[in-house]
Amino acid sequence: MKVHILTAGYGKGHDRAAELLQRRAEDRQDVAQIFRPLEERMLYLFQSSKIAYKYSIRFYPDIWRTIAAMETASIQPVIGWLSRRLDPSFMTIFRSDFILSVHPLLTAVAADIKARHRIRTPLYNIATDYWTPPITSHPMVNGWFTSKLDKPSFIQSGQFVCPTGLPALMEKRKLSKKETHLRNGWDGNKPLILLCGGGTGWFPYKKVLNVLTKRETPSTIVMMGDKKARKKEMVIRGHDVYVKTFSADYLEYLQAADLLISKAGGMTMAEAALGEVPLIIYSPLPGQEEKNAARFVENKAAYWAHSTQAIKVQADELLNDPFKQVKWKRRLRRMKEENSVDTILSISKTFSWEEKRKEYE
Repeated sequence: MKVHILTAGYGKGHDRAAELLQRRAEDRQDVAQIFRPLEERMLYLFQSSKIAYKYSIRFYPDIWRTIAAMETASIQPVIGWLSRRLDPSFMTIFRSDFILSVHPLLTAVAADIKARHRIRTPLYNIATDYWTPPITSHPMVNGWFTSKLDKPSFIQSGQFVCPTGLPALMEKRKLSKKETHLRNGWDGNKPLILLCGGGTGWFPYKKVLNVLTKRETPSTIVMMGDKKARKKEMVIRGHDVYVKTFSADYLEYLQAADLLISKAGGMTMAEAALGEVPLIIYSPLPGQEEKNAARFVENKAAYWAHSTQAIKVQADELLNDPFKQVKWKRRLRRMKEENSVDTILSISKTFSWEEKRKEYE
């Protein structure tokens, strides 16, 4: 079957999810193409909106929280304007067997175009957070794939919701923890702390690093930044510090880590759960990431630090207490949502076949 996957690069998570779905679909002998309508058809608008997004989450968080929680009707003029301008380019992707959208705005735009032309191609929204934005609520959306922790309030009786989990994948470890340390030249006798700040560039790496290097027990600290980050190696008060750009090696580092300190990106948290890596959340973005953090904290599967000092205290308690490490891993095990990518593809294909069968009846 042929599938188109809609994404928009406002953060690494959406693109990561789209690429995983594409790869697994191709492994299953399907034809999968990623479509980035905003970047490919409205580049100037995309770049401007990306700047506005970063500016609002940093300086006007309450405004962004309000925007993120808006229902479709509240921003229908914006969705309608976008859908009319993207209409011609979307006509091609509607010739596929089904469409998967990993970005809520594109789900709304695709649904609006579907309704205007009365198109029957199945459209599914794929959650990349532990919360589904109300903007995806539209009668032309055929179904929602969500986390088991998420129960969208806007879903009406009879609408299809499948709690498969976020489309994250943790492949079988190729290297042992010791081998990962040796390969990267890290001291295997020191605990490995991984700092990951996502793709927005607003994570306070320096503040977190400063407090971690004040810990009495030496550790290896790996900081993963965006593409602009310069690779560095240094020793600060007995702690080995490595600065690296975000790369495919991230999952290898994650599997070897004793502790992950991060914002609360949905894909990052899903991968931490799959790898059973204890997680301290710090400085989550307003809106969706705060909701992700709340979901994990409610299930006692992560610690939400509201200050850098709290990070230090919690890191000390965790890394110096093997029993606490085991307890956190056990809680993360309950949060695992395995085989989600394959399940999403299998179910969406099955429902698409059903839609085709109905057409010929």
